[in-house]
Amino acid sequence: MLTIEETCFARSIPEPQLLLKYGFTADDGKYEYSRKFMDDLFLARIIISFGKKKDFVIKGQIIDLDNDEEYLPVRNSGGGSFTCKVRNEYIKLLEDIRSRCFRSNYYSLEQANLITAYIEGELGKKIEFPWLKAPDAGIFRCANNKMFALIMQVDYSKLDSKKKDPVEIINLKVNHKDVLRLIQKKGFYFAYHMNKTNWISIVLDGTVNIDTIRRFIDKSFATVDKLKKSSSSGQDYTLANGNWIVICNTSRYNVFDAFKKSSQILWKQSNNIKPGDTAFIYVGAPYSSIMFKCRVDEVNIPYDHKWVYNAMKITLLNRYRHGQLSNKVMAKFGITSVRGPRRMTEELLEHIRKNCEDS
Repeated sequence: MLTIEETCFARSIPEPQLLLKYGFTADDGKYEYSRKFMDDLFLARIIISFGKKKDFVIKGQIIDLDNDEEYLPVRNSGGGSFTCKVRNEYIKLLEDIRSRCFRSNYYSLEQANLITAYIEGELGKKIEFPWLKAPDAGIFRCANNKMFALIMQVDYSKLDSKKKDPVEIINLKVNHKDVLRLIQKKGFYFAYHMNKTNWISIVLDGTVNIDTIRRFIDKSFATVDKLKKSSSSGQDYTLANGNWIVICNTSRYNVFDAFKKSSQILWKQSNNIKPGDTAFIYVGAPYSSIMFKCRVDEVNIPYDHKWVYNAMKITLLNRYRHGQLSNKVMAKFGITSVRGPRRMTEELLEHIRKNCEDS
C-alpha cells in the first residue's frame, strides 16, 4: 500500500533548485524540510533522497510536539475528526511542495507531458486518473465537471492499420462539421473509444505541431465549458477566463478596514489564479454581495499564519454598493452560490461593466 507521500508525489519529478528555493536543505543527495502546522501542535518533516539514476525516494514524518513522538494515527485509514484534520493539513503541505518544487512526468512522450503542463498551467485544470482499469488515462474537466480532454496510450494500429507500437494521444471535442476535414490531416484521427461525431484523436509523437494542438485544446475547453442556469430555463452561461469570485468571511477578516489602510493587500492564495487575473470579492453575511474588484499582482507568497501557507497580492480597482451585486442579482447571470473561489460568468461580467463600473 502506498504511503501518503508516495500517493501525493506519484507521477511527479522533484527539481533540486526549486527544493532549495522552497526552503529544503541539501546534504549528500538528501533534501530535508521541516515546518510546524496546526497552530504549532505538529511538525512535518519531509526527506527526499536521490539515487544514481535520478530516481528518488520521499519519506515523511509528523511529529507530535507535545511529546516529541511521531503521530502515527494519520497513517491508518479513517480515524477521528482530529486525526483527519491533521492528515488533511499535512496533505495540503505536501501538495504545496509538489506544485512549487516538482514537475509532472505522467507520460513517456515529451509532447504529452508538455500538453499536460500547458493545460494545468494555462487553463488551471489538474489532470485526473479516474479509472482503475486504465490507470494511465488522464482526463481534464471543466468547472461543470464535464471532460474536455483525455490523454492516454494506445496501440497505433487502433488508429491506423498500417502502423504499430504504442503511442500517446489526446482526445478533444470539435465542431461535428469539421471532423471529416480534420481526419484528412496528418496526425488527426476519428476519436479512439469515444463518440466519433464530435471528438477527434491527435497523436502526441510530434507529428502535429504543439501550437496547433494547443489551439484545439482551447477550442475544446471553450466548447465544453458551459454552465446551465437551471433545467427550467435551459439558458447557457459561459465561464470567463481570468475573472474570479473569492469569498470573504466578515467574522474572520475585516476587508473594509484593510482597504481603508491600503489599496493593496494580501489575500489567501486561491488555486489556479494567476497574476493579471481579476478577483471580485464576495463579502458574506450580513452583506452577501460582491463588494470589491481587484487585480491580482502576485501569487504564491509564503504566508505562515494558522492554515494559510500562501498568499496572493491584490490591488483594489473598484468598489460596489451593498446590494448592487447581491445573490439575487448574481443568480440572474448564472452564479447561484458562492462557497469558495469560482470563476465569473461572461454574462455577469458584462452586467458589471455596463451597470456598475462607474458607481
